[in-house]
Amino acid sequence: MQTTAYRLLSQVIKRKTLALVLETEVSVSEVEDNQPARKIELPEGLVGIVQQGQAVDWHEEPAMELVLGQLLAWMSVLDHFDDAVCLVACLQLHDRC
Repeated sequence: MQTTAYRLLSQVIKRKTLALVLETEVSVSEVEDNQPARKIELPEGLVGIVQQGQAVDWHEEPAMELVLGQLLAWMSVLDHFDDAVCLVACLQLHDRC
């Protein structure tokens, strides 16, 4: 169940990251025009799952579902950054041409 949810979430992350990268590009030009910068954050639900991992005693043997949930949550967080880096690099290359 968790892996299926991760696959679906991964598709949503790709679309959301594209929107965030484009929003960031707009925000950069707005800041250059002396407008306030936009605040871009990871989804609260995802951050909440990752924060739950801080309360786990990892020296014990936590339940497999908890471990899998934490791993998938961190993979989702890293997917945001990985996709964003690729998209920003593509936009930078496109601007230079």
